[in-house]
Amino acid sequence: MNLSGGGDQPVMQDGFFLKDEIRIVQKIVDENGVPKGIETILHEQGLWTMGLRLECPKIQCACCACKILSLQFDFLHQKGKLQEIIKGTGYLVLFYPKFHCELNWIEYYWGQVKRYTQDNCKYNYEALKTIIPQALSSIKPTTILLFFAQTQRIMEAYHCGLQYGTTEYCEYLSHCRVRHLEDDF
Repeated sequence: MNLSGGGDQPVMQDGFFLKDEIRIVQKIVDENGVPKGIETILHEQGLWTMGLRLECPKIQCACCACKILSLQFDFLHQKGKLQEIIKGTGYLVLFYPKFHCELNWIEYYWGQVKRYTQDNCKYNYEALKTIIPQALSSIKPTTILLFFAQTQRIMEAYHCGLQYGTTEYCEYLSHCRVRHLEDDF
């Protein structure tokens, strides 16, 4: 969002704030349909102070308009439109971080399918039509569960602040793998 209204910014859903324990709906667009800026929204909530900057160069701060707005209850709990529509139909929505194939177990499955296909294909169209269903069914459900468990361990490592490829990261995953095997017996 921009600090001032209008301009090139997305039109968000209406929010709310609490005033004297009363929930007040806050329109995110003005009476002309123009998106409000962060300054106007914080002003309406009584959170604006003169001289507040849009963003702060500090990584961890509570002194800029973006950070103050991002800490408000309605912004913290607002779901995306797609997620709200899907949840409204009774389904669960799980979003993985963008561009992190190592966190998505299905990528490991596809990798195994591709390996099986490469190892067993005669590299013509007819052979490919035959081998792909075999490749898809060649992966055991227990293997798929192991892929899922591996991605969970990787996410735990990231959650603990470990960086990919470091000694601590590798030791953590190795320790988790051993602990997981011990739990199975």
